[in-house]
Amino acid sequence: MDRKATTFLVVITLLLAPLTAAAQLAKSHIITGATLDVMLASYQKLIDHDPALSSTDLISGSAGIGYVEGVMDAEDGKAFCLPPLSQREVTAIVRKYHAQIIGLKGKQPAEQDVVMALSARFPCKADRVVKK
Repeated sequence: MDRKATTFLVVITLLLAPLTAAAQLAKSHIITGATLDVMLASYQKLIDHDPALSSTDLISGSAGIGYVEGVMDAEDGKAFCLPPLSQREVTAIVRKYHAQIIGLKGKQPAEQDVVMALSARFPCKADRVVKK
């Protein structure tokens, strides 16, 4: 193989390696209910203007509410039917659900926790369900 081809392959490998690693991490790592609860506790510090709020809390809380918002966007009208809610209200509902399921907490994917918490509180009426 000539030098240009070798250089090209090295550059492509270096550019694609981080993308491949990120894809593998996303594929193999599921956020658990316990992890989400910690993230939402950090978000609670943010909305309560807690003086103990750290930069780690800010990042964790933002990721937590972003995760919940993503589940809401994906499942609203299918698994549950939401009225207009603030992020503070959603956080309280999901955290209350976590407190009630202590035995399962942390053992199942966080997506299931969000869906279960919101579907128990806001079930869809037959005429509001979005067909897949």
